[in-house]
Order: sequence, then structure tokens, then C-alpha cells
Amino acid sequence: QGTVMTERASSDAPPVVYLAHASEDKAALAKPLAELLMTRGIDVWLDEWEISAGDSLRRKMEQGLGSCSHFVVLLTPRSIGKPWVETEIGAGFVRAVGGQSRFIGLRIGVGIDALSPFLATLSCPEIDLSRSEEVDKLIADIHGVSRKPALGEKPRYVRTLPKETGGWSTSALAVAEY
Repeated sequence: QGTVMTERASSDAPPVVYLAHASEDKAALAKPLAELLMTRGIDVWLDEWEISAGDSLRRKMEQGLGSCSHFVVLLTPRSIGKPWVETEIGAGFVRAVGGQSRFIGLRIGVGIDALSPFLATLSCPEIDLSRSEEVDKLIADIHGVSRKPALGEKPRYVRTLPKETGGWSTSALAVAEY
């Protein structure tokens, strides 16, 4: 098999995901996804893990957003249009536009037609968290793994000809070579 190529700058630091979601989706979707990502070498900022009694919600969330390499939002029937999730999406967009993090919207039970015009401009894949191949693709994307095969060498008959062609076209020279 080929060599695994990553698009991220080489670093020993793991990717860090800020996971935005509706509170109604926490038990069934957000927490299981966060736990799975953690087992696969991806650090996850999940509110219930990061915010303690007496903490400032805004400050803790800003810290989480400020340190994330990836902003992931669960787009579900319960989260779309929810004011707090919309605020997080806005912050995630600003970070993505500024080149500070990658924005990943994951659709779960929602069609593209339900997305805002801004979200619809992004690749927001539908994902079923029970399908390991879909989750593996997400994990590979977060780790920056390229699925593109390695570029092979040019065939022997394809090469750059000298500039001095005597007025002959490159096609004529290729035929003459044979």
C-alpha cells in the first residue's frame, strides 16, 4: 500500500476539536462522538468536560474556540435555528475565514435545503455515527489524511522536448521519434 500523506503541518500536537451541539443532542450524539474522537487521537473541547461550577461560560467557550484547530458543529433538527448554536456557528465561521481553524458541519437527519446559505456553501456531509466507515472518514479528515493516491512517474513517451525543434510541432517530433 502507499504512504499516508497529511495536509496539516507536521506537529506532535493532536488536532483539537471544538464540538458545538444542541443540549438535546448531547447524550445521544455529541458525547459519544467526542469520546470516540478522543480514542482516535483527537482532543475534543466538550462543554461538560471543560466547564465547571462557577466558571464563566463565555470565557471558557472563548478559550475552547481560541485553541481549536477544527470547529465541528452537529447540524440536527434540534440544533438548526437554536440561538446559542447559531452564535457558536458564527464564531466558528469567523475563525475559519481567518484561517485559524477548519469548519466542519456534520448533518444528522437534516437535508442541505435546511441549511443557511452560508452553511450550504460548505461541504457539510451527512453522517451516521453508527457507520464506522463514515466516522473513519471524518477522523481522517480531521487528521488531514489525503485520500488522493500518490502521483506516479510520467510514461517514457511523455517528456519535454528541446526548444530547438526546427519548426516542427511537438506532435510531429513525437511521431518522428517513434
